[in-house]
Amino acid sequence: MSNKPIVEAAFATPIYSTSSEAYLTKNEYLIKTYMNKVQPNFEGNVTTKNHYLLEDEKLKDMKDWFQYNINHFVHEILGIKKSIEFYITQSWMNFNWPGTSHHSHFHRNSFISGTYYLKGDAPIIFEKQLDWTQHFEFDFDRPTIFSGEQFHVSPKPGTMLLFPSTLRHRVAPNHSDDMRVSIAFNTFFKGDLQEQKDALTRLKI
Repeated sequence: MSNKPIVEAAFATPIYSTSSEAYLTKNEYLIKTYMNKVQPNFEGNVTTKNHYLLEDEKLKDMKDWFQYNINHFVHEILGIKKSIEFYITQSWMNFNWPGTSHHSHFHRNSFISGTYYLKGDAPIIFEKQLDWTQHFEFDFDRPTIFSGEQFHVSPKPGTMLLFPSTLRHRVAPNHSDDMRVSIAFNTFFKGDLQEQKDALTRLKI
């Protein structure tokens, strides 16, 4: 009698989720200060012209909380050595009025990207890249964690997501009567990569 087969989900893509409603108190200030200083994006939504939003001194405690979670994600969850320092580069706000969405994209020149949800509930949709199907379009009897092409997250206000910047994602149309508001940001790192090996692939930033 043969043993029961085991299937491992190798090479998973990490999406980190946490929440704090403490920073929802910033919502009124942020909307009042930045909603009229925006530029159009694709598919109807708009973003702030200020791409360094978290440099605002009134958002320092929020930025510190973001940074705490970035550190926890990369060092404690992903296991990257603490000698490599991660920091926020650009940050901005997204506004989705009813009926608008956000085009499929990924974040260039960034390592980890994040979003904090202030208002609304239109889901973010992560899209699978090339995988075991090799882009062949099979008919499936049922969806599984191995065959799904999209991963939907419907975050409530106060939720923050962190994910690899290479992960393509979009925002579904806002079918509610309320505006969807979020803060997005990118990160980069500095330190000495492969310092111990001192190989030709060593990179000191």
